[in-house]
Amino acid sequence: MQQEGIQLLGRVFSKYSDQLMMAAHAHELLAGYFKRVKNFAAAEAEYREVLKYYEATPSRTFTSGLADLSLVELILDTRASGQYGEAESLMRALSLKTQAHTMLNSNLFRYHSAFARVLSRTGRPGEAAQYAVLALKLAQIQDPQFPRHPTVGIPSPDPEILKELHRIAANV
Repeated sequence: MQQEGIQLLGRVFSKYSDQLMMAAHAHELLAGYFKRVKNFAAAEAEYREVLKYYEATPSRTFTSGLADLSLVELILDTRASGQYGEAESLMRALSLKTQAHTMLNSNLFRYHSAFARVLSRTGRPGEAAQYAVLALKLAQIQDPQFPRHPTVGIPSPDPEILKELHRIAANV
């Protein structure tokens, strides 16, 4: 069934190539799938297609609005050290473009966590520690942001990432 799902999403590209928003959404869905099945090269290629959509239009509509953050997380998780410079550039650009998409505590955690990890791996421990401290504070939040949606926005960090953040934060 997974292959059929991939084929259906592929039809979006072939039959509706003029529908940029639909294609961007399909690319992001595929990226997430490929990341889950550990096909990291395919996930990266799909995230990059979403970034092309972001460049072609001022809108991030029909996507999570955070495909660039997802790409940075992929770069970090795969330890693609040759791409850390690009990851830092993406994070710096993201801070200027997506305040609306990072209003959820879970997304803020992802942002601060990824930035801390990127800065740490590019040799800026002091700056990295500041982001790590912010991420660790956000990781402790367990109160819902929306009373009718008790789990929306609550960070659920990976224990390995928390360990890395604690190590980075120790450089304060």
